[in-house]
Amino acid sequence: MKKALILILIVLTAGGLFAQTSHMAESSYYRVYSDISPAHARETAVKLDAFFSFYSRYFHFDSTRLSDKLTFKVFKEKASFDTYLQNVIQETRDSFVFLQYTTPEKNELVGFLGNNSDTYNTYLSHYSLIQYIKSFVPNPPLWLQLGFAVYFEKCSYDPNSEKVIYQENLEWLNTLKRSMAGLEMIDPSQMVYALTNLLTLEPATLKTDLEDAYAQSWGLVYFLINSPNPSYNRILWDTISLLDPALSRKENEIRVFTSAFGWVTKASLIADFYAFIDKTMTFPELVRNGMSSYSLQRYDEALDYFKRAAALRDNESIPHYYQGLIKYATMGYAEAQTQYQLALRKGGDPGLTYYAMGVNAYAAGKLSDAKVYLQNSYQADPQGHGERAFALLGRIEGAENASAGSTAQ
Repeated sequence: MKKALILILIVLTAGGLFAQTSHMAESSYYRVYSDISPAHARETAVKLDAFFSFYSRYFHFDSTRLSDKLTFKVFKEKASFDTYLQNVIQETRDSFVFLQYTTPEKNELVGFLGNNSDTYNTYLSHYSLIQYIKSFVPNPPLWLQLGFAVYFEKCSYDPNSEKVIYQENLEWLNTLKRSMAGLEMIDPSQMVYALTNLLTLEPATLKTDLEDAYAQSWGLVYFLINSPNPSYNRILWDTISLLDPALSRKENEIRVFTSAFGWVTKASLIADFYAFIDKTMTFPELVRNGMSSYSLQRYDEALDYFKRAAALRDNESIPHYYQGLIKYATMGYAEAQTQYQLALRKGGDPGLTYYAMGVNAYAAGKLSDAKVYLQNSYQADPQGHGERAFALLGRIEGAENASAGSTAQ
């Protein structure tokens, strides 16, 4: 999603052809048209309802204010998507498009399935958030809708629970850090000026400074949500409550700037924002730092890095494997076992992980368990980690045989 331009097209007339899609399904909040299948239309409508409920936990907009259900038109092939847009706006786009009319009931989100399901799901999360906000507040501040759209775009829908699972998105973190490099040396008044520009971001800026606009908008939303300072959290919730559907974008921006941001010292906010972002790390950074701290035997520090890494990517095995190593090194054998099992469940290397579990069980005096794990390691990777597992297994069995012979005498 990094390269996708935020496309919110203000269509002043109701022109354009109706989507020639053959399947329609309705849910509590959506009307979905799909040329893929009736099942796809139904599933998408249910999924979008879950996203609507998820977004409502943050925005608390009154759903009774909606005059009609929200519309999503999805095409299987991009060629059909392009044809539809050519008929409506005489243009095509590479990503989804939210078409905003002067008559709100005609608004629609238009997308395509394409060949990459991950890209499709990212677009759906990103643009459904834009559609959600603008269905209640037609003209919100651009930084707010852009920042939230990026903040939520890695979220996924779980069909079993029919709920949306939040997944942290740090794709723009390094871009933001690069744009911040050296800014601590700038005159504070210039930094306040930069904040003012962000809070009054113009759509034209997206054509000239797209990456900075994305990174800064996401960064501000991320900071206001996650800052440990409740005063900054309050700014975001005040911002949302101040939005007025009857106002223009500029009027909403001024209202937010003077009221939500009006009671904080801008220089202090910027300093805290920069410090917060500077300490925020991506998953690879956390893992690298954790490995470095582990190798230096700074176990508490390493454990903190790996816990944060595990929180960022719940499906990764590495943070759990290293937490197991740390717990083993500090003689927390039961906790180490738990972490190794988590690593295995999340796709960890079985030869390596079973070997670590065998060593851990051996250290804990659980020889029967140790032999099972070491045998599993050898079976999984006989030419690699299994060689070490086989050697340790031989030592254990040799010690057991010696002990048995001593007892017999």
